[in-house]
Amino acid sequence: MDKLDRRARRALAGGLMLATLALGAGAAGAVGTAALTGGESAPSVAPGRGVDALLPQGGAVDLAPARALAARLAAELAERCPLAPPSDVAALDACRNAMFHGSALREALAPEVLWGRDGKFPGTPLAATGLTRFSPEALTAMYLPLFMFNGRWSVEYVATAGRARIRLEAAFRNRLAPGEFPYPFWHDASKWSAYENTHALLLWLTPGQPSIEVAQFTWRGPEAVGARIDPLPTPGFEGRWMWTDAAGQTQPKVTLFDSLYSPANPFRKRVDASYRGLALALREGDCLGCHSPENKGGMQRLLLLQTPLHAAGNIDAVLDSVKRDRMPIDNYGNETPLAAAARRKLIAQGEKFAAELRAARAWEAAHPAAPARVATGQ
Repeated sequence: MDKLDRRARRALAGGLMLATLALGAGAAGAVGTAALTGGESAPSVAPGRGVDALLPQGGAVDLAPARALAARLAAELAERCPLAPPSDVAALDACRNAMFHGSALREALAPEVLWGRDGKFPGTPLAATGLTRFSPEALTAMYLPLFMFNGRWSVEYVATAGRARIRLEAAFRNRLAPGEFPYPFWHDASKWSAYENTHALLLWLTPGQPSIEVAQFTWRGPEAVGARIDPLPTPGFEGRWMWTDAAGQTQPKVTLFDSLYSPANPFRKRVDASYRGLALALREGDCLGCHSPENKGGMQRLLLLQTPLHAAGNIDAVLDSVKRDRMPIDNYGNETPLAAAARRKLIAQGEKFAAELRAARAWEAAHPAAPARVATGQ
């Protein structure tokens, strides 16, 4: 059983309370109130002064780097992913291209980022919040461009998490075609509602560390200034994570390598073909029963494999787990080795896919001027 899952259960059982110290300054001005769960508040504190008395036995935390990062990200996102009609595909494509190709946000993401909605209850510890593991490539190609930003931000220190939390006011593009979403979020009505009612993104980083380790979207707090998102009835879910539309096109198109790599990339078709071999091995190994958005195994730290780009972001972790006989997980949470033939096939197909993927990425890095295909609206 995954160690993160065990820690999450212990944290949840302990019922840790969330204490935040707001020390940020955003477009709305300085924030200087220490907010505690339960509706209580501590005396107002000017940024950078009187901090020691409000922090738990650790002394003051230097949040200047987090504030500088927040200001830089907020300005970039307000310019490249501004508020727009939630059905505006041109705005989505412009945001996706800017975010994926050399943005400050992508550069600030850790090699592996935990992503998901805010905890079900106020003050739920991060360790007890169900999150999904992503690469920066997957997040900036498929998920983060679905949000729009107004440039307003704040920073606070969350004592129970030992992390700084950047809050960027945001709104969700809820009126796009189904193929623009990485999978049908509406398979779960509560998940779709959480996305639709997003008021901000939360970016978590350890003070003194430059990388964002956790990113969440939250419906808590005030609505993003200037945003107007009218919720839609939850669409019907047909039980498929990928499908073929009326025009014969594979969907969601945002999850395909055609949407990510240049038409001139000589490895694009090869990486797609190698993924098909991997997908067959994953099905034969019954991997997709757990590693899909339904999360039938109840993993606290989910890893998705149901589409090409999801698998691309996680192939190294999959190979590592299979080689160490750490997957699949049985009904009791025990690590169970695959049958020998299925294991050999999965490793062989996975290594082939990983090699083609490295070649495709290397070509893209060496040809930054090649026509981009991250935009999917055309």
